[in-house]
Amino acid sequence: MCKMITSTITALKQDDCYLLIQRANNNFNAGKWEFPGGKVDNPHNLTKEALRELHEEVLGKYRVKNFHRLFEFSIKAMSERCQGYTIRFVVFFGELDIQLVAVEYEDRLKFSSEHQAIALLKAFEIEHFDITTETKTVLKYLAQRTPG
Repeated sequence: MCKMITSTITALKQDDCYLLIQRANNNFNAGKWEFPGGKVDNPHNLTKEALRELHEEVLGKYRVKNFHRLFEFSIKAMSERCQGYTIRFVVFFGELDIQLVAVEYEDRLKFSSEHQAIALLKAFEIEHFDITTETKTVLKYLAQRTPG
């Protein structure tokens, strides 16, 4: 019997920048950058779960427009605590609606205790950051669907 964990990932974009958060140094994937997301409590309402995870990890005053499910993928779990499990990632996309100039987002957006930093980054900037495998998968998917 396959043991399955379902998690959400939410790619948020404002103009030509993506919102990423950096894992705290005391967590799995320590120091790596990722899109917000996490383990699902109720797999029967994935949209609600994705929004819950988003608001748990990215704190502050903002709205998300055009929120929708993009795709899903699965991987074998790599961490010791999840050995023998397959993780199903359900990926959502939304437009970050926050009216401010790029350097001011840090005054409006905060991150949870699981994280140590937050950033709005252009796609070409992200390749210079240490990002999670799951985030790489989502970025590759998005790049294949972006004109130009």
